[in-house]
Amino acid sequence: MSVRLVRIALLLLIISCSGCGEGKAPPSAVDMALARFHSFRFNLELPSVDGEKVSLADYRGKVVIVDFWGTWCPPCRDEIPHFVSLYHTYHAEGLDIIGVNYEQVPGERAIALVRRFIAELHIPYVCVMGDDRTKRQVPGLSSFPTTLFIDRSGKVRFMLTGNMPQDALEAVVIALLAEPAPAIN
Repeated sequence: MSVRLVRIALLLLIISCSGCGEGKAPPSAVDMALARFHSFRFNLELPSVDGEKVSLADYRGKVVIVDFWGTWCPPCRDEIPHFVSLYHTYHAEGLDIIGVNYEQVPGERAIALVRRFIAELHIPYVCVMGDDRTKRQVPGLSSFPTTLFIDRSGKVRFMLTGNMPQDALEAVVIALLAEPAPAIN
């Protein structure tokens, strides 16, 4: 089975409705996918396009989407409106998004491109300029967009590659937001 067919099958599982039975409902497809995912260590400390330091540690207690993307990438550009919508819908419930941008031009030119794109699409969440160290932390990161879903404790709980439908992204967000917040020590 091709990787594309596996992704489509997974998405169908994620966005399908679990059957309701008597008593306790069976785990949803999203819950099963989250349980089967092999997490990995991931940290992020990068400059935003405004020069501010952004650290994933600052988002502890929130569900965070980390989107690896580039303005030059058509699937990335197509997926950004989904993230904008999710941010507006779920930010008050504890969702945050960090766009990790990789451009094909250097330094200030890259930052200017990203700033224009942020303004054009009214991106409300923080965008940072990615580096090789951050990219190397993600096993199998070979294409854009790649999306990480991080739970309230800071653990990577799921990863999707490619332009995904909003329903699939939203299903994972809803499942992670429904989980209890970790105890603060």
